[in-house]
Amino acid sequence: MNIRVNVVDFKSKVALEEALSIYRSNSAYWMVGAQFLLTMKTSDQSAMYVAVYNSEDDADNALVGREKYIEAMGDLVHDVFYHECDMDFAYLNENFISADLIQLGSYVK
Repeated sequence: MNIRVNVVDFKSKVALEEALSIYRSNSAYWMVGAQFLLTMKTSDQSAMYVAVYNSEDDADNALVGREKYIEAMGDLVHDVFYHECDMDFAYLNENFISADLIQLGSYVK
């Protein structure tokens, strides 16, 4: 499995909220092949995005979607970069999947 972690610094708190809203609405369409997507606010003006793919090829193919997101954020962003690597370890508690924040299902657009 391959993981891509994007770190984004935004120009303001409002910019961060707007960008996260864009991501929530479109990431399942844009990050084709993603098995798991997660965002977390690391400050009031920065966020970390985690995407898990079955293979490096799937992750590479999703770079097109990453570029769409970067374009959609436009001038909301101060700086953006990413790290990519093979997954070393993962744990998923059986109760996690029932959490309210999880969006499940097939996405067709």
